[in-house]
Amino acid sequence: MRITGCFTAVLCLAALALGTVNALAAEPDSDLRLVIAVTQPTEMPPATTISLLDPRSGAVSELYRDPKAGRHLLVKIAGSDVLGSARAAPPADIYAFVGPTVADPGALDALSVLRVPRPGAQAAWKQVLEVPLSFSEASPYGLWNRAPLLAVSPRQDRAAITALRIGERALAGPMIRVLSMYGTEEWQLAVGKGLRVVDFAWSPDGKQLAYALSPEGDEHTLEEPLLPQAGVYVADVAARTSSFLQHCYPVAVAWPPKGDRITIAVQPDVWGTAGVVRTIAFPGGKRSEEFSVAGSAEALAWSDDGRWLAVQLAEKGVQVVQMRASSGGWGRDIFRLPAGDGRLALLGWVRLPRGG
Repeated sequence: MRITGCFTAVLCLAALALGTVNALAAEPDSDLRLVIAVTQPTEMPPATTISLLDPRSGAVSELYRDPKAGRHLLVKIAGSDVLGSARAAPPADIYAFVGPTVADPGALDALSVLRVPRPGAQAAWKQVLEVPLSFSEASPYGLWNRAPLLAVSPRQDRAAITALRIGERALAGPMIRVLSMYGTEEWQLAVGKGLRVVDFAWSPDGKQLAYALSPEGDEHTLEEPLLPQAGVYVADVAARTSSFLQHCYPVAVAWPPKGDRITIAVQPDVWGTAGVVRTIAFPGGKRSEEFSVAGSAEALAWSDDGRWLAVQLAEKGVQVVQMRASSGGWGRDIFRLPAGDGRLALLGWVRLPRGG
Protein backbone atom coordinates (compact mmCIF):
# COMPACT_ATOMS: atom_id res chain seq x y z
CA MET A 1 0.00 0.00 0.00
CA ARG A 2 2.85 2.37 0.86
CA ILE A 3 4.52 1.70 -2.51
CA THR A 4 1.24 2.27 -4.33
CA GLY A 5 0.71 5.51 -2.46
CA CYS A 6 4.21 6.74 -3.30
CA PHE A 7 3.76 5.74 -6.94
CA THR A 8 0.46 7.63 -7.08
CA ALA A 9 2.09 10.70 -5.54
CA VAL A 10 4.89 10.53 -8.11
CA LEU A 11 2.34 10.32 -10.92
CA CYS A 12 0.50 13.35 -9.55
CA LEU A 13 3.72 15.35 -9.31
CA ALA A 14 4.67 14.32 -12.82
CA ALA A 15 1.28 15.40 -14.12
CA LEU A 16 1.63 18.78 -12.40
CA ALA A 17 5.10 19.21 -13.82
CA LEU A 18 3.92 18.25 -17.30
CA GLY A 19 1.08 20.78 -17.05
CA THR A 20 3.56 23.48 -16.06
CA VAL A 21 5.88 22.58 -18.92
CA ASN A 22 3.00 22.62 -21.39
CA ALA A 23 1.85 26.02 -20.11
CA LEU A 24 5.35 27.41 -20.51
CA ALA A 25 5.90 25.73 -23.87
CA ALA A 26 2.74 27.25 -25.39
CA GLU A 27 3.39 30.24 -27.64
CA PRO A 28 1.16 32.98 -29.03
CA ASP A 29 0.10 32.86 -32.67
CA SER A 30 2.85 34.02 -35.01
CA ASP A 31 0.83 37.06 -36.15
CA LEU A 32 0.02 38.38 -32.65
CA ARG A 33 1.80 41.55 -31.57
CA LEU A 34 1.63 43.81 -28.56
CA VAL A 35 1.48 47.55 -29.17
CA ILE A 36 3.66 49.66 -26.89
CA ALA A 37 4.40 53.38 -26.79
CA VAL A 38 7.36 55.17 -25.27
CA THR A 39 7.12 58.89 -24.52
CA GLN A 40 10.08 61.15 -23.80
CA PRO A 41 8.60 63.49 -21.15
CA THR A 42 11.70 65.70 -20.92
CA GLU A 43 11.33 66.84 -24.53
CA MET A 44 9.17 69.89 -25.17
CA PRO A 45 6.70 68.90 -26.35
CA PRO A 46 6.98 65.24 -25.33
CA ALA A 47 7.65 62.94 -28.28
CA THR A 48 6.08 59.50 -28.52
CA THR A 49 7.08 56.41 -30.47
CA ILE A 50 4.66 53.53 -31.12
CA SER A 51 6.12 50.08 -31.78
CA LEU A 52 5.04 46.48 -32.27
CA LEU A 53 6.41 43.96 -29.77
CA ASP A 54 6.69 40.29 -30.75
CA PRO A 55 5.66 38.38 -27.60
CA ARG A 56 7.57 35.27 -28.67
CA SER A 57 10.98 36.81 -29.36
CA GLY A 58 10.78 40.20 -27.65
CA ALA A 59 11.73 41.90 -30.93
CA VAL A 60 10.50 45.49 -31.31
CA SER A 61 9.70 47.18 -34.63
CA GLU A 62 8.90 50.88 -34.81
CA LEU A 63 5.55 51.79 -36.35
CA TYR A 64 5.25 55.55 -35.74
CA ARG A 65 7.34 58.39 -34.30
CA ASP A 66 6.15 61.93 -33.53
CA PRO A 67 7.66 64.44 -35.96
CA LYS A 68 9.86 67.25 -34.71
CA ALA A 69 7.25 69.74 -35.90
CA GLY A 70 3.55 69.45 -36.58
CA ARG A 71 0.81 67.36 -34.98
CA HIS A 72 1.74 65.03 -32.11
CA LEU A 73 0.07 62.36 -30.07
CA LEU A 74 -1.57 64.18 -27.18
CA VAL A 75 -0.49 63.05 -23.72
CA LYS A 76 -2.33 63.14 -20.40
CA ILE A 77 -2.41 66.03 -17.98
CA ALA A 78 0.58 65.79 -15.63
CA GLY A 79 1.40 62.34 -16.98
CA SER A 80 3.54 63.13 -20.03
CA ASP A 81 2.55 59.78 -21.49
CA VAL A 82 -0.25 58.10 -23.45
CA LEU A 83 -1.09 55.31 -20.98
CA GLY A 84 -4.86 54.94 -21.13
CA SER A 85 -5.28 57.67 -23.76
CA ALA A 86 -4.14 55.58 -26.73
CA ARG A 87 -5.51 52.09 -27.36
CA ALA A 88 -5.05 49.18 -29.72
CA ALA A 89 -8.27 47.92 -31.31
CA PRO A 90 -7.99 44.42 -32.80
CA PRO A 91 -7.45 43.19 -35.33
CA ALA A 92 -5.05 45.89 -36.58
CA ASP A 93 -5.94 49.44 -35.47
CA ILE A 94 -4.51 51.89 -32.94
CA TYR A 95 -6.52 54.88 -31.70
CA ALA A 96 -5.18 58.08 -30.14
CA PHE A 97 -5.82 61.80 -29.99
CA VAL A 98 -3.63 63.73 -32.40
CA GLY A 99 -3.37 67.50 -32.46
CA PRO A 100 -1.15 70.57 -32.54
CA THR A 101 1.36 70.78 -29.74
CA VAL A 102 -0.14 74.10 -28.60
CA ALA A 103 -3.92 74.34 -28.38
CA ASP A 104 -5.86 77.48 -29.23
CA PRO A 105 -9.17 78.14 -27.44
CA GLY A 106 -11.94 76.60 -29.47
CA ALA A 107 -9.59 74.32 -31.39
CA LEU A 108 -10.62 70.74 -32.10
CA ASP A 109 -8.42 67.73 -31.46
CA ALA A 110 -8.78 64.69 -33.67
CA LEU A 111 -9.44 61.16 -32.50
CA SER A 112 -7.40 59.35 -35.13
CA VAL A 113 -6.67 55.78 -36.15
CA LEU A 114 -3.41 54.21 -37.26
CA ARG A 115 -3.81 50.90 -39.07
CA VAL A 116 -0.98 48.38 -38.89
CA PRO A 117 0.12 48.25 -42.54
CA ARG A 118 0.68 45.25 -44.74
CA PRO A 119 4.32 44.31 -45.35
CA GLY A 120 6.07 47.01 -47.33
CA ALA A 121 3.38 49.65 -46.74
CA GLN A 122 3.69 52.74 -44.55
CA ALA A 123 1.48 53.50 -41.56
CA ALA A 124 -0.41 56.83 -41.51
CA TRP A 125 -2.92 58.43 -39.16
CA LYS A 126 -6.48 58.93 -40.39
CA GLN A 127 -8.83 61.33 -38.64
CA VAL A 128 -12.00 59.70 -37.29
CA LEU A 129 -13.70 62.23 -35.03
CA GLU A 130 -13.11 65.84 -34.03
CA VAL A 131 -13.46 66.46 -30.28
CA PRO A 132 -13.20 69.84 -28.49
CA LEU A 133 -10.69 70.06 -25.66
CA SER A 134 -12.29 67.95 -22.96
CA PHE A 135 -9.83 66.82 -20.33
CA SER A 136 -8.19 69.89 -18.85
CA GLU A 137 -9.43 72.73 -16.71
CA ALA A 138 -9.43 76.21 -18.22
CA SER A 139 -5.98 77.13 -16.92
CA PRO A 140 -3.95 74.71 -19.08
CA TYR A 141 -5.27 76.18 -22.36
CA GLY A 142 -2.35 76.49 -24.68
CA LEU A 143 -0.55 73.47 -23.28
CA TRP A 144 0.11 70.28 -25.20
CA ASN A 145 -0.93 67.75 -22.52
CA ARG A 146 -4.68 67.52 -22.91
CA ALA A 147 -5.60 63.94 -23.88
CA PRO A 148 -8.50 62.24 -22.07
CA LEU A 149 -8.62 58.59 -21.14
CA LEU A 150 -9.98 56.65 -24.09
CA ALA A 151 -11.76 53.36 -24.73
CA VAL A 152 -12.86 52.21 -28.21
CA SER A 153 -15.63 49.63 -28.58
CA PRO A 154 -14.81 46.28 -30.24
CA ARG A 155 -16.80 47.22 -33.36
CA GLN A 156 -15.02 50.58 -33.38
CA ASP A 157 -18.33 52.40 -33.64
CA ARG A 158 -18.17 54.09 -30.22
CA ALA A 159 -15.59 55.83 -28.08
CA ALA A 160 -15.71 56.61 -24.39
CA ILE A 161 -13.62 59.49 -23.04
CA THR A 162 -13.22 61.25 -19.72
CA ALA A 163 -14.22 64.90 -19.69
CA LEU A 164 -14.21 67.93 -17.43
CA ARG A 165 -15.31 70.30 -20.16
CA ILE A 166 -16.42 70.47 -23.79
CA GLY A 167 -14.30 73.10 -25.45
CA GLU A 168 -14.56 76.26 -23.38
CA ARG A 169 -17.70 75.08 -21.57
CA ALA A 170 -16.98 73.49 -18.20
CA LEU A 171 -19.17 70.54 -17.21
CA ALA A 172 -20.92 70.30 -13.84
CA GLY A 173 -18.41 67.67 -12.76
CA PRO A 174 -16.28 64.85 -14.15
CA MET A 175 -18.06 62.87 -16.84
CA ILE A 176 -17.63 59.88 -19.10
CA ARG A 177 -18.78 60.89 -22.57
CA VAL A 178 -19.93 58.10 -24.90
CA LEU A 179 -19.57 59.25 -28.50
CA SER A 180 -20.46 57.52 -31.73
CA MET A 181 -17.81 57.57 -34.42
CA TYR A 182 -20.40 59.34 -36.57
CA GLY A 183 -20.13 62.45 -34.41
CA THR A 184 -23.19 62.18 -32.16
CA GLU A 185 -23.05 62.17 -28.37
CA GLU A 186 -24.92 59.18 -26.98
CA TRP A 187 -24.53 59.68 -23.24
CA GLN A 188 -22.87 61.73 -20.54
CA LEU A 189 -22.33 59.57 -17.48
CA ALA A 190 -21.61 61.53 -14.28
CA VAL A 191 -18.67 60.14 -12.33
CA GLY A 192 -19.33 61.85 -9.01
CA LYS A 193 -17.62 64.71 -7.22
CA GLY A 194 -14.27 63.79 -5.70
CA LEU A 195 -13.84 60.67 -7.85
CA ARG A 196 -11.80 60.07 -10.98
CA VAL A 197 -11.84 57.43 -13.69
CA VAL A 198 -8.54 55.53 -13.65
CA ASP A 199 -9.35 53.13 -16.51
CA PHE A 200 -12.20 51.61 -18.49
CA ALA A 201 -12.91 48.79 -20.95
CA TRP A 202 -15.76 47.85 -23.27
CA SER A 203 -17.50 44.48 -23.07
CA PRO A 204 -16.85 42.16 -26.05
CA ASP A 205 -20.33 42.87 -27.47
CA GLY A 206 -19.85 46.63 -27.07
CA LYS A 207 -23.03 47.08 -25.04
CA GLN A 208 -21.47 47.73 -21.65
CA LEU A 209 -18.58 49.75 -20.32
CA ALA A 210 -16.63 48.76 -17.22
CA TYR A 211 -15.01 51.72 -15.51
CA ALA A 212 -12.77 51.94 -12.46
CA LEU A 213 -13.11 54.80 -9.97
CA SER A 214 -10.69 56.01 -7.32
CA PRO A 215 -11.00 58.95 -4.90
CA GLU A 216 -9.19 62.18 -5.73
CA GLY A 217 -6.80 63.86 -3.34
CA ASP A 218 -3.77 63.16 -1.20
CA GLU A 219 -3.31 62.43 2.50
CA HIS A 220 -4.37 66.01 3.29
CA THR A 221 -7.33 66.45 0.93
CA LEU A 222 -8.82 62.96 0.53
CA GLU A 223 -12.40 62.72 1.76
CA GLU A 224 -12.76 59.44 3.65
CA PRO A 225 -16.53 59.08 2.93
CA LEU A 226 -15.56 58.57 -0.72
CA LEU A 227 -13.54 55.39 0.00
CA PRO A 228 -16.55 53.01 -0.15
CA GLN A 229 -17.33 54.35 -3.64
CA ALA A 230 -13.98 53.21 -5.02
CA GLY A 231 -14.18 50.17 -7.26
CA VAL A 232 -15.39 48.82 -10.57
CA TYR A 233 -18.72 49.82 -12.10
CA VAL A 234 -20.49 48.64 -15.25
CA ALA A 235 -22.58 50.99 -17.39
CA ASP A 236 -25.26 49.70 -19.77
CA VAL A 237 -25.04 52.16 -22.65
CA ALA A 238 -28.42 51.35 -24.22
CA ALA A 239 -30.34 51.48 -20.94
CA ARG A 240 -28.23 54.38 -19.62
CA THR A 241 -27.87 52.75 -16.24
CA SER A 242 -24.84 52.02 -14.09
CA SER A 243 -24.27 49.39 -11.39
CA PHE A 244 -21.58 48.83 -8.76
CA LEU A 245 -19.73 45.56 -9.45
CA GLN A 246 -17.02 45.33 -6.77
CA HIS A 247 -15.49 47.54 -4.13
CA CYS A 248 -11.70 47.75 -4.45
CA TYR A 249 -8.93 50.24 -5.16
CA PRO A 250 -8.44 49.68 -8.90
CA VAL A 251 -5.64 50.89 -11.15
CA ALA A 252 -6.45 49.14 -14.45
CA VAL A 253 -9.27 47.05 -15.88
CA ALA A 254 -9.55 44.68 -18.87
CA TRP A 255 -12.47 42.69 -20.27
CA PRO A 256 -11.54 39.27 -21.75
CA PRO A 257 -13.13 38.33 -25.08
CA LYS A 258 -15.41 35.67 -23.60
CA GLY A 259 -17.19 38.37 -21.62
CA ASP A 260 -18.01 36.37 -18.49
CA ARG A 261 -15.32 37.93 -16.29
CA ILE A 262 -13.37 41.15 -15.79
CA THR A 263 -9.72 41.51 -14.78
CA ILE A 264 -8.56 44.28 -12.45
CA ALA A 265 -5.21 45.50 -11.14
CA VAL A 266 -5.85 46.19 -7.46
CA GLN A 267 -4.15 48.20 -4.73
CA PRO A 268 -4.43 46.96 -1.11
CA ASP A 269 -5.56 50.45 -0.08
CA VAL A 270 -5.91 53.86 -1.67
CA TRP A 271 -2.19 54.63 -1.17
CA GLY A 272 -0.63 51.26 -1.99
CA THR A 273 0.84 49.84 -5.19
CA ALA A 274 -1.16 47.49 -7.40
CA GLY A 275 0.56 44.24 -6.51
CA VAL A 276 -2.44 42.01 -7.25
CA VAL A 277 -4.24 41.19 -10.50
CA ARG A 278 -7.72 39.87 -9.78
CA THR A 279 -10.36 38.34 -12.02
CA ILE A 280 -14.02 38.59 -11.04
CA ALA A 281 -17.09 36.95 -12.55
CA PHE A 282 -19.51 39.03 -14.59
CA PRO A 283 -22.23 39.92 -13.84
CA GLY A 284 -22.05 38.48 -10.32
CA GLY A 285 -18.82 40.19 -9.25
CA LYS A 286 -17.56 37.18 -7.29
CA ARG A 287 -13.78 36.79 -7.15
CA SER A 288 -12.68 33.82 -9.28
CA GLU A 289 -8.89 34.04 -9.21
CA GLU A 290 -5.97 36.38 -8.56
CA PHE A 291 -2.20 36.43 -8.64
CA SER A 292 0.53 38.67 -7.27
CA VAL A 293 3.04 40.60 -9.35
CA ALA A 294 6.42 42.06 -8.57
CA GLY A 295 6.15 45.83 -8.57
CA SER A 296 2.92 47.60 -9.44
CA ALA A 297 0.55 46.73 -12.31
CA GLU A 298 -0.28 49.79 -14.43
CA ALA A 299 -2.08 48.37 -17.49
CA LEU A 300 -3.78 45.12 -18.56
CA ALA A 301 -4.61 43.78 -22.03
CA TRP A 302 -6.19 40.48 -23.12
CA SER A 303 -5.39 39.02 -26.54
CA ASP A 304 -8.34 38.65 -28.90
CA ASP A 305 -8.29 34.84 -28.53
CA GLY A 306 -8.38 35.09 -24.73
CA ARG A 307 -5.24 32.97 -24.33
CA TRP A 308 -2.84 35.68 -23.17
CA LEU A 309 -2.90 38.48 -20.63
CA ALA A 310 -0.28 41.23 -20.95
CA VAL A 311 0.52 43.23 -17.82
CA GLN A 312 2.54 46.44 -17.64
CA LEU A 313 4.52 46.64 -14.40
CA ALA A 314 6.46 49.39 -12.70
CA GLU A 315 9.39 47.88 -10.83
CA LYS A 316 12.31 49.64 -9.14
CA GLY A 317 14.10 51.58 -11.88
CA VAL A 318 12.49 49.65 -14.75
CA GLN A 319 9.19 49.32 -16.62
CA VAL A 320 8.19 45.82 -17.70
CA VAL A 321 5.72 44.13 -20.03
CA GLN A 322 4.89 40.66 -18.76
CA MET A 323 2.80 37.98 -20.47
CA ARG A 324 0.77 35.25 -18.79
CA ALA A 325 -1.14 32.32 -20.24
CA SER A 326 -4.82 32.10 -19.29
CA SER A 327 -4.28 28.36 -18.78
CA GLY A 328 -2.01 29.12 -15.80
CA GLY A 329 1.68 29.11 -15.04
CA TRP A 330 4.13 31.87 -14.26
CA GLY A 331 4.37 35.20 -16.04
CA ARG A 332 7.20 35.88 -18.44
CA ASP A 333 8.93 39.23 -18.94
CA ILE A 334 9.05 40.03 -22.65
CA PHE A 335 10.10 43.70 -22.57
CA ARG A 336 12.03 45.86 -20.10
CA LEU A 337 12.61 49.61 -20.32
CA PRO A 338 14.81 51.50 -17.84
CA ALA A 339 12.87 54.32 -16.21
CA GLY A 340 15.35 56.88 -17.57
CA ASP A 341 14.69 55.83 -21.17
CA GLY A 342 11.13 57.18 -21.37
CA ARG A 343 7.60 56.49 -20.14
CA LEU A 344 6.18 53.15 -21.25
CA ALA A 345 2.54 52.58 -22.22
CA LEU A 346 1.01 49.20 -23.06
CA LEU A 347 -1.72 49.89 -25.64
CA GLY A 348 -3.01 46.36 -26.32
CA TRP A 349 -2.86 43.60 -28.92
CA VAL A 350 -3.11 43.54 -32.72
CA ARG A 351 -2.60 40.99 -35.47
CA LEU A 352 -0.29 41.51 -38.42
CA PRO A 353 -2.14 41.82 -41.73
CA ARG A 354 -1.29 39.24 -44.34
CA GLY A 355 0.92 40.25 -47.23
CA GLY A 356 -0.34 40.94 -50.69
